[in-house]
Amino acid sequence: MTIKKIDTCRIIVYILILISIFWLNGVVSQDYDEEAEEAGGGGGGGSQNLENNPAAVQLFSDVAFSRFSNISSVFKDDIKKQFGFCITDVDKDWNDAFNFSKNTNFLGNCVKTTKGDMAQRLCTAAEIKFYFESFYQSGQGKKSGFLKPNKNYITAEQVL
Repeated sequence: MTIKKIDTCRIIVYILILISIFWLNGVVSQDYDEEAEEAGGGGGGGSQNLENNPAAVQLFSDVAFSRFSNISSVFKDDIKKQFGFCITDVDKDWNDAFNFSKNTNFLGNCVKTTKGDMAQRLCTAAEIKFYFESFYQSGQGKKSGFLKPNKNYITAEQVL
């Protein structure tokens, strides 16, 4: 097995994980409306918007982190079965890429940027599995899991 195959496999798994992170359904927050707040209407989120409430940001970050952690356990067996030739320790690779437990600032910034609806943008485990099954089903469809060279691809025989 070459290093190129191993790197390609890791990239596919990391892309899988990233997509799952951004599409899981979850906590819903209220929108903050500054004009309504100035008019005394409460503005949906009142004065407790995410920028002014670090406890809310931390809560959202903790919820998102727990969802990331659960995805690893859900897909661990499938990843080992389908990509075991290039991933020996699923938990280690997962933790290397997505372990935010020591520093949840990244998740907190995502929560602030998306104004609290980050969790709604993340996939469920079933959606992720459905989407990526097509990549590793062998012999069941017309499509192969491997990329084929296009017409611009120069083979070694043509160069020599």
